[in-house]
Amino acid sequence: MKIRNTYLYIIICLLFFLSIGLVFSKSIWFDESYTLALIRHDYFDIISILRDDMHPPLYFLSLKLFCQIFGYSLTVTKIFSVLGFLSTLLLGGTIIRKDYGQRAACVYEIFFANIPMVYYFSAQQRCYSWSIFWVTLCFLMGCRLMRRASVPDTLLFAGSFLCAAYNHIYALVAVAGIVCWIAVYLVWKKMYGRIALAGGIILAGYVPWLFVLFSQTRNALNNFWQTSLEPLSLLVFGVTILWFLCIIGTFVWRRAKNAKSPYAKAPYAKPPYVKPLSEQRAPLGSIREESRRRLCVAFAMYSILFVQIVGIAVSLIFRPIYIARYAAPLMGIFALFLTFCFVNVLDKGRRTILLCCILLFQYAGTVWLEYNPSWHDFQSKFAKAYSAQDVFLYTDSSFGVFSYYYPESRHICFYAQSWFRAFSNIDYRRAGDFPARAEAHTVWYVVNHKGTIPDWLVQNRRLKKEYSFRNDFNVFDVYSVSSG
Repeated sequence: MKIRNTYLYIIICLLFFLSIGLVFSKSIWFDESYTLALIRHDYFDIISILRDDMHPPLYFLSLKLFCQIFGYSLTVTKIFSVLGFLSTLLLGGTIIRKDYGQRAACVYEIFFANIPMVYYFSAQQRCYSWSIFWVTLCFLMGCRLMRRASVPDTLLFAGSFLCAAYNHIYALVAVAGIVCWIAVYLVWKKMYGRIALAGGIILAGYVPWLFVLFSQTRNALNNFWQTSLEPLSLLVFGVTILWFLCIIGTFVWRRAKNAKSPYAKAPYAKPPYVKPLSEQRAPLGSIREESRRRLCVAFAMYSILFVQIVGIAVSLIFRPIYIARYAAPLMGIFALFLTFCFVNVLDKGRRTILLCCILLFQYAGTVWLEYNPSWHDFQSKFAKAYSAQDVFLYTDSSFGVFSYYYPESRHICFYAQSWFRAFSNIDYRRAGDFPARAEAHTVWYVVNHKGTIPDWLVQNRRLKKEYSFRNDFNVFDVYSVSSG
């Protein structure tokens, strides 16, 4: 099946417009509220606050600049994330199409859009969509360096490494693993000049943040919010291993079956489904040789597993600091891995229809999550009881969402982290230190459904549950508070 350029760009446009449909949602969660609060500070304050957090500054500084030009609305901040998603799609229409052919580019787009949660991350006011782009670009440049180590490719490889490293801590882990693989390969091929060039740029570009990273890591190992290793991260790791084993087993079985075939000594007479890559109707361009395809597949598998193994190992040995969503920067590489393995997947109409149905199903789930009416219903009901003089109390991170939507009220949180100073309208107090004159106004206590209400609050105040609603993956309970 011949795939025209037009079809590829139609696919890119359709997938992009699907993501645009998510930018009008008004639903946010704590991490997004942190982003929205942080970008209200000036550039130097943003960097200062992030020194106490685990995040590097590139995404937040870029979003700050974007919002200074186009405004600070929720829609604008979501559009900035969608642009990262679009950039990853455009890799298919540019680098992937040039290096691996038209068919591979289309297959990459379809596989990328079918990865679970990819649309969820595409519109979040977080650094995941841009992390996916920079990590995928770094991987693609690494694949180029394994074929021809040109100076422009080396520069782009080093530049994408730095952008990924300054975008998210686990994007840094991902590109660090990529650099290790490429360094070993180039040493094996005795391309020392390219190693020196890329290594020099990377070191010169990241040294300014390296000491901050050490400080952030020390702080995280002492007081990171996570208390135990997330079971979902182990499940994702296990499913990834299972995927790889199934795919490798399938290819080994086909090779063994092909070896016994009467066509084995007549390669040009082989059935289409067992042709070597160099004889396929739509080969993967410059990796036609079977050995090169295997190298790219192995490189992708290594890159995907590297981040998960490092995150889980650190969490088991030192302190839990890894959750499943931190594997999000690997989504583009996973789409490439599937592309390398199943470049002819669109040859069958039934497979194409199945992939499109899966895409629409997971997109519909994302739409339901983003436009869940529970939050809007709560706001409508709460508006009848709320006034700007109301006081909100918190003992968990629920303050993020409410301080954004009700900024004129007083917000009191009974615990604090140093990076909470991003929220300029929060009053932090010790547990049980109730403010004077708060009882003169309506007092609300908001708590995440997964959390617990502390005993000192129950013993000193009377709580009455008034509302309950879902926002993103979280469920919140809202209590009216009166003197006990």
